[in-house]
Formats: sequence, structure tokens, C-alpha cells
Amino acid sequence: MEAYKLQLIETLVVAILWLLTRYFFKRAIKRIAIKFNVAIERRRIVVRLTNFITFILGVISLTLIWGVDQNNCWFSSRPP
Repeated sequence: MEAYKLQLIETLVVAILWLLTRYFFKRAIKRIAIKFNVAIERRRIVVRLTNFITFILGVISLTLIWGVDQNNCWFSSRPP
């Protein structure tokens, strides 16, 4: 049961980081678009692209957390 607790905590951290990243990217894109007078359609495309990229990175992170034996990963900080 202890392994699942750690995986749940890691999943929660990934979800929170994903939401924060989306929020800050969207806010930064809006500010830059207003500053440089970019059309709203282009801004929407950029926001969608960043949302898609952050989603893919989140899915990869969750796959690594739940689908891979973390003791065999070279980037794992856990002892074997």
C-alpha cells in the first residue's frame, strides 16, 4: 500500500504543476499578445498549442509514475 501512496502524491504534484503551468502560460501569452498587438486568433492557436504540449508532458509524466518500474529508471532518486 505504501507504493501507491507515493504514486498518488506524485500524481497530485504533476496535476498541480500542470494546472499552474497552463495558467501561467495562458497569462503570459495574453500579456505578450496585447503588448505586440497580435490578433486574437493567433493567440488562441498559441494557447491551444501550449496546452497540448503541457498535456502531453503531463501524460508522459503520469505514464512514468504509474507504468514504469521506477527502480530501473536512471533518473530515479529512490534507492533500489
